[in-house]
Amino acid sequence: MKKSLFVLLLATVSFVAFRYAPIASENTTTASSRDIINNMLASIDKLKTLQYTLKGWERVGNKDNYSEVDTKLNVSPFKVHLYSKAAPNDGIQIIYNEASHGKKAFVNPGSWLPNVSLDPYGSKMRKGQHHTILNSGFAFLSKIIRAAILKADKEAAGEFEKHFVYEGDVVWSNRKCYKIVINDPTFKYENYTVKAGENADIIAKNKNICGFLIVEKNPGVSDFSDLSAGQVIKIPTTYAKKTTLYIDQLTLLPIVQIMHDEVGQFERYEFHNVVVNPKLSDETFVSFP
Repeated sequence: MKKSLFVLLLATVSFVAFRYAPIASENTTTASSRDIINNMLASIDKLKTLQYTLKGWERVGNKDNYSEVDTKLNVSPFKVHLYSKAAPNDGIQIIYNEASHGKKAFVNPGSWLPNVSLDPYGSKMRKGQHHTILNSGFAFLSKIIRAAILKADKEAAGEFEKHFVYEGDVVWSNRKCYKIVINDPTFKYENYTVKAGENADIIAKNKNICGFLIVEKNPGVSDFSDLSAGQVIKIPTTYAKKTTLYIDQLTLLPIVQIMHDEVGQFERYEFHNVVVNPKLSDETFVSFP
């Protein structure tokens, strides 16, 4: 297959500063950061279907991988249809639907190549990717934020708004948004002994941390599955040192997500043309148009 199967979901890094700089609103909403975050989480919980274009930048090695993917998503049961629009993966389509295709991703590589079924966690689909297609949508971020809230409430009781900071209103892509910046001063790396059956994805899921940072931080780890029982590795204590969210004031969804570690930005995801709870046909998640 000539094209690398590049599907993403959530994104990051390096961009021209003035291109993405938000415009400050004249009026700042009178609201607490906890109220804004709680309303965002409630809005995510109410989603049944979703349609959007995801633009993502992810740090991989010494470069930033860019993706642009049209996404149609059914929240529960989880079903997703992805159409890649960015070179060199433009034209690739992917469907994930356990009812019709099992636990494999059904892939249309485009051109004259035949459709194939691939493991979402396999190297062909994960190469150069921070996430799997199973993290499409906002549920993954919701889980990370809920873990950050628990940590803040436990370790910094009474100081929530010192770590979850509402920095005012901004206008991004013609959408008025709340800007929330989440800082974790305790972010660091610690030793972890790999248990039998674990890989970077499993560890990341269990601890609500970033699997990509596990791979990046350990020189002897080549990919997400390159771990063995008893191996001692470095893992981050939390998902990110700093997270910036632009939360759309109409949908209350986090349409911009920017994550930093101790080095700098490692992920940026932008959700464009978001449609909440659209009517999506069953055929969308069964076959390619």
